[in-house]
Amino acid sequence: MNIRTIFITRYVDDHDTAIDWYSQLFGRRPDDAPVPVCREWNLQTGVVFQVIRQPERAGEQSFAFGISDFQQTADSLESAGLPSTDEWQVVGFGDLTFLELRDPEGVQTGLLNT
Repeated sequence: MNIRTIFITRYVDDHDTAIDWYSQLFGRRPDDAPVPVCREWNLQTGVVFQVIRQPERAGEQSFAFGISDFQQTADSLESAGLPSTDEWQVVGFGDLTFLELRDPEGVQTGLLNT
């Protein structure tokens, strides 16, 4: 697996309050707003922290690995006994695909074709 980026995502109900709180934590406003419900801070090269307004998931978090060898990695994980639980196009992000995996405790992680 060739990891290019690590995305850490926090799902919230009150987007503005969360953006203000994380802005105070990081000492700056978000670096990017790729879609209206998402704000991103580039914490260091290859590490992106996201706040996404998704009320039905408020209080949850997830992380994903942006990889360049998407299909090859997905096939390798499947062969190794780590099948995905779902795959979908990420709305508003062009041809970005998310391959969902769940760790042994049920935490959402996944792969993104970056």
